[in-house]
Amino acid sequence: MSTRVPARPLHRRRFDPRPWLALWCVLMLSATYVGGWAYWSYTHLNLRVVQRPPGEPGLTSKGSSFRVLSMVQSPVLARSADYGGEPITADEGMTFVAVTFEVTRAVDDELCLFNLAGADGRSYENSSKVYGRELRAYCSDFPVGEPTRGELAFEIPRSQVGRLIGIYDTSQRDWRTRHNALTPPR
Repeated sequence: MSTRVPARPLHRRRFDPRPWLALWCVLMLSATYVGGWAYWSYTHLNLRVVQRPPGEPGLTSKGSSFRVLSMVQSPVLARSADYGGEPITADEGMTFVAVTFEVTRAVDDELCLFNLAGADGRSYENSSKVYGRELRAYCSDFPVGEPTRGELAFEIPRSQVGRLIGIYDTSQRDWRTRHNALTPPR
């Protein structure tokens, strides 16, 4: 008794490109989506600042003029006598950057919100633990049309002190905006 081995077919099965084309289309659509998302997130989410020459004034989104008078780094800030004069100490590994600015408000409803721009797209907000200083931080109660001094205090890592770019107006919310970062005169 002999065992029968099935014969090979005389013709090979024809190659069907449809599954490979479908896979190729899915991969290309995925690559297009990821590339588009990366481009969109880079242009819309990254802080884009232009450092202006030292001492140059800038404008807020509502037309108020502002300029930076000084930027001083210190691990301890003092409160005014009205608040007991007790010191405010930065957290461990952190330091304060006190920014004195001058604003000439153009309109009454201006808030004057400023942030501190650092290296690598970092942005620092005004520290909420610093209050009771001699100069006010928010210019909503500054007189309109009159140059008035204010002060902001930012708590930043000590390692970033030499890498600061300047302060900028945060009320410009358009993604195309390149914020003008201002620094004090030298």
